[in-house]
Amino acid sequence: MGKLKILATEGLSTPALEKLRPVADIICFDYGSISWKNHLATANGLIIRTRTKITDEILSISPELRWIARAGNGLDNLDLETCISRDIEVWSTPDASTESTAEHACLLTLMLARHSDQFVSSLREGRWRKGVELATEVFGKNLGIVGCGRIGQRVAHRMRAFGMNIIGYDPFVHPKEFDDLQIQSVSLEDLLNQADFISLHLPLKPDTHHFLNEERLKKCKTSAFLINAARGGLIDEAALFKLLNEGHFYGVALDVFESEPPADSYPLIHHPRVLGSPHMGARSQEAQERIDRRIAEKVLEYISSTKSGRVNEL
Repeated sequence: MGKLKILATEGLSTPALEKLRPVADIICFDYGSISWKNHLATANGLIIRTRTKITDEILSISPELRWIARAGNGLDNLDLETCISRDIEVWSTPDASTESTAEHACLLTLMLARHSDQFVSSLREGRWRKGVELATEVFGKNLGIVGCGRIGQRVAHRMRAFGMNIIGYDPFVHPKEFDDLQIQSVSLEDLLNQADFISLHLPLKPDTHHFLNEERLKKCKTSAFLINAARGGLIDEAALFKLLNEGHFYGVALDVFESEPPADSYPLIHHPRVLGSPHMGARSQEAQERIDRRIAEKVLEYISSTKSGRVNEL
């Protein structure tokens, strides 16, 4: 087999490139570039991140494509059904960014509780404490984890150290596992009714799109804090904005949005009770090194003719 032609649509780290260049022809593109589409006709492999969308249209003009490596967590930006029908392997690295994403979710929780965006602005603008609300202690408060997989479990472990009471909802986690994790298993309705802080950790799939719709958002305490460091499409953002304007939620922290990047004029990011970050959950040096290293290892494994399943988690 000759050298594979690989397109890294949103870049790749130098160590990963050094591993792959002796055995593959790699073309790297800057974040946000779309010129990679001009090379699809002869590409054998794609290395993609969050922003790259792989649709049926993209796949239809990629006759030589054999595999797609999703550098990160989540496969909601790929047309998996078409990949399977075309016998294109898909790999991902979900656990490589677990610690980083969990840390970011915890950070957003504490930033909301302490109104840290307000006091940073207050000091920088010479308004000593002016316009800064009193903080809310997380100690003794109920933290509701929606989705108790890898990241949700890490968040629960960390926030328990702050004295929070952890309740969780996940129909795919066995009751004994909840006990082992020291998470009180509750129904979704009970979680929304009881939680002072709600942290989302679900994958985005057709059945979780707008998982928190207007009806469910209304079931939350009006004093609740909402954190989403998973996927933007989990929340009906129009309904959330409407309820914020009606006085629901003390604060909302969003690391992800339904459309990324959101327009500069998008009203939700300018709401005074919304704290936003630009999808930074996995953006730690360590996480990115792990992700790119595992992608490189998988590509080398493929080149050496090691067989693998059609969808693999590295």
